[in-house]
Amino acid sequence: MVLNDKNEMLGPATFRWGERFMFLLKPWHQAWRQRIAKLEDIPLDASGKRTLKLINASSRPAASRPAGRCHGRAGGVMAALEVTRVSPAGDMIWFKDPPELYSGTGDVIERSWAYQDQKLVTADGKRTLQANYPGDEVYLGVKGRPSPRKI
Repeated sequence: MVLNDKNEMLGPATFRWGERFMFLLKPWHQAWRQRIAKLEDIPLDASGKRTLKLINASSRPAASRPAGRCHGRAGGVMAALEVTRVSPAGDMIWFKDPPELYSGTGDVIERSWAYQDQKLVTADGKRTLQANYPGDEVYLGVKGRPSPRKI
């Protein structure tokens, strides 16, 4: 149930995942190279989408694997991240949640860990960024009411 500031019940809560986001300005000593000024700076791929390929920077066969297999060899593509927007400061990107899922050694799905310290490469291969832990947009609302809010 969702309550307002007067402790009145507004109705049942609704929840949905939004897009994913990633702060780019890490590591700090490379922050000047990690900015993307505008969405148009990400070239279109063959399907006409603005994507960054998530590339395995090092082979971690025992640490993270989708559906029972490892990230693959170093340099292998883990996922194509379809970028939907860039922050005005150029320090964050938002992307659609890719279908690839990775699990740790305990076979628990990890939504962020597998991205850390991997590479993000533009479709034309001319630019490489370091990937960081992504976050998730979450939309909360009240059932039967419009416009769920982001938190």
